[in-house]
Amino acid sequence: MSPAKFKLSLLLTLQGKTFLVTGGNTGIGYATTLILAAKGARVYISARSLTTANLAISKILALHPEGDLHTLILDHTSLSSVVSGAQKFSSNGKKLHGLIVNAGILAVPYEIEKDDFESQMQVKYLVH
Repeated sequence: MSPAKFKLSLLLTLQGKTFLVTGGNTGIGYATTLILAAKGARVYISARSLTTANLAISKILALHPEGDLHTLILDHTSLSSVVSGAQKFSSNGKKLHGLIVNAGILAVPYEIEKDDFESQMQVKYLVH
C-alpha cells in the first residue's frame, strides 16, 4: 500500500495491548506512539528526560485524549539505567505485546561509555 493511500482507520484496534516505544518522544518514535495511542494501545514512552517524554505525551493527549500513555525513563548510555527501567516496567504487572526498538544516536564522536562500550554500539544494539 503506498503511503498516499494509507489510512489509519484500516488498522485494527489495539485496545488492551501494551507497547513500549524506545525514543517515543521524538521523530519516528513519536509518530509510532501517536498511531498506537490512536488505536487504543497502552503505550510506554522510554526517553532520557522526563520533561521531553511528558511534552510528547501532552501533545498526543491533545489529539487523542483517550490515550493511555506512560513514561519510562531510560538512558541507553547507562546499562544500570536500562536495567532499572526494565525492572520498573516488569513490576507494573502488564504484559508487553510489542516493543518498538527506535532509540538511537547517529554520527556522534567516538566515545567509550562508563560501561566500557563504544556509545553507538551500546545505544543501538546492546541495550535493546
